[in-house]
Amino acid sequence: IKGKEQSGKLKITKHDEHIHFTFLGLLGVEPKIDIEGEYDEGLIIIQNYGNSMNQFTRFSECDVKYIQLVKEE
Repeated sequence: IKGKEQSGKLKITKHDEHIHFTFLGLLGVEPKIDIEGEYDEGLIIIQNYGNSMNQFTRFSECDVKYIQLVKEE
């Protein structure tokens, strides 16, 4: 989300060929749990909301399903 900054701790775990990130202390809107993302091809991807079977919201002010974090040059 452009213009927002957050500092804190980042937990990195690797399972098989997948790298997962947990942003400790950065809580989603509903449920209020730590936000998680996955590293894929140079991007950290966060699923922003679920579906009718698995409802959740990470950032209510953002309406895209997948948020991609890109390292600034």
